[in-house]
Amino acid sequence: MVEGSEKAIEAMVRDAVELAGGWPVKAGDVVLIKPNLVASMFFLWYSGKLTEEDYQACLTDPRVVRALRYG
Repeated sequence: MVEGSEKAIEAMVRDAVELAGGWPVKAGDVVLIKPNLVASMFFLWYSGKLTEEDYQACLTDPRVVRALRYG
């Protein structure tokens, strides 16, 4: 499995959910998944201080959200 690949991310998300106690919902339930936005990356970008680490900390990686969709 290639680190950072869709399948690797999905496996990590599944492991994290299991370690947290499993899914609190059952098949057929409607669930809202709200990706995290913890800081304004646009403010950092405009200030000229946006680093790769800042970018990764500001937004939830879309691959994580996709992995949750198929959980």
